[in-house]
Amino acid sequence: MTTLRIRLPQILDELGSSHAVIQASAGTGKTYTLEHLVVDLLLQGIPLEALVIVTFTHKAAQELQSRIRATLQRLLSLTEDEVPRAGETSRTLGP
Repeated sequence: MTTLRIRLPQILDELGSSHAVIQASAGTGKTYTLEHLVVDLLLQGIPLEALVIVTFTHKAAQELQSRIRATLQRLLSLTEDEVPRAGETSRTLGP
C-alpha cells in the first residue's frame, strides 16, 4: 500500500483535538469545516460511533452526511499526484 498525505483545512489545527463548537453565519464554511473535522477524526482511528454531531435541521444533517461520504469516497481514489505542498495542513494515509 502506498503512503499518501492528504490536504486538510488549516482551521483543524486551530480546533485542536478536543471538543469543538462551530457557530457562524450562513455561508462561512461551517459544513465544510465539520465535514473535514469528522473525516480527520475518522482517519485518526476514532470510531464513527464515538462522534456526536449536532445540526439544527434535518436538511443540514443530510447535507453533512452526503459531503462526508463524498470526501471519504474521494480519499479512496487518491493518487500520488494529489499530495499537499510543504506547509499545508495534512494527514498521512497508509502504513
